[in-house]
Amino acid sequence: MAFLAAARNLLHSSRLSRYCRFGACVAKSGLDASASGLVRNSLEAPKADREVRRALLALGACIGATPVVSWSLCESGEGATQADTATTNDDEEDEEFDFNFAKPPVAPAPLELRFSVQVKPGVAGQRPVSDILVQSVFSLPVERGWPRDKLSPAEVAASMSGVLADRLPRFAADYWGLRLTGAPLQLRGGIDHWPAGDQKPAELRSDYLPEPFPALVSLRRLAGSETGFVLNSATTLTVSCTSLGVRKVDADERLDLELTTRLQDFPVAGWAWGLVGCGGRWWFEKYRLPVLRRLLEAYHQMAHEQMMLFYVAALRN
Repeated sequence: MAFLAAARNLLHSSRLSRYCRFGACVAKSGLDASASGLVRNSLEAPKADREVRRALLALGACIGATPVVSWSLCESGEGATQADTATTNDDEEDEEFDFNFAKPPVAPAPLELRFSVQVKPGVAGQRPVSDILVQSVFSLPVERGWPRDKLSPAEVAASMSGVLADRLPRFAADYWGLRLTGAPLQLRGGIDHWPAGDQKPAELRSDYLPEPFPALVSLRRLAGSETGFVLNSATTLTVSCTSLGVRKVDADERLDLELTTRLQDFPVAGWAWGLVGCGGRWWFEKYRLPVLRRLLEAYHQMAHEQMMLFYVAALRN
C-alpha cells in the first residue's frame, strides 16, 4: 500500500509533468540534429545537460510506474476527478516551463524563389525530356566561440546539402500522401545510407497501387560528388547549397545559403503518350509541370522557414 501511495503521488507531481515535456522537446530536437556533427543543434548545452539528466530520471520513473498507477486509479474510482486535477496542474506548469536557445532564429534573407524549365527534344526517337531548376535563399544563425565552432561557410553549405537532400523524398511523400519504403532512418549519416548502385531502391508508393504494381517513383543515391538521387533509373535529382556569405543583423550574424534543386532528363510525358503520338507537350504544361512546381516551391518554402529553427552555422572566428 505504501508503494501504491508513492506511485499515486508521483503521477500528480508537477515536476514530473515538466520534465516529461522537456524530454519530449529534447527528443524532437535530437531527431533533427545532424549525426555528422557539422551543424550543431541550437539548444543551450550546459543547461540542457543538467535538465536532460533530470528529465530522463523522471521519464524512467513514469514508464516504470504507469501500469501500477493506472490499476490503482481504476480500483479506487478516483480516475476522473484526479485526471481533471492533473490537467489543471499541467496548464499552470505550461506557463512556467521554458528553455533558451543558444542562438535564437534571426531575421532571414528574402526567399528569392526562382523557377525555370527547359524542354529538350528526344534523342533517337525517345520521348522529349525537360530540365527543371528551382532556387531560393535561406538563412542560419551564426554561432562562434564554442570549441566545436571551427567550420567555414562552405563546409556548412556542404553539410546542409546532405540534410536537405535527405528531407526531400520524405517531404514529397507527406505532401502527396504517399508511402516511402526502403528509406533509412532520418539523418542517420545524412544521405549516405540511402540505397545506391545495385541495392533495392527506396520507393514512393500509393496505397491504391500496392505491390505487384510498379512504384510511382524509385530512388537510388547518386554516385560521385553530387548530392541527390537517380529517379526511375533515368532522371537525376540533385540538391545543393552554396554560401552567399555572412551578414550582420542588428547585434547578430546570419549565414545566407542558396538552395538549388535540379531535375535533369525528366520525361515530358509518360509512355502512353507515345502510343497516341501527340499531345505530350500539352499534358506536361497543363498538368505534369504544375504538380511538380507546387511540390518544389513548397519544399523551398519549408527550408526557408524551418532550417533556422533546428540548425546553427558553427563558424570559426
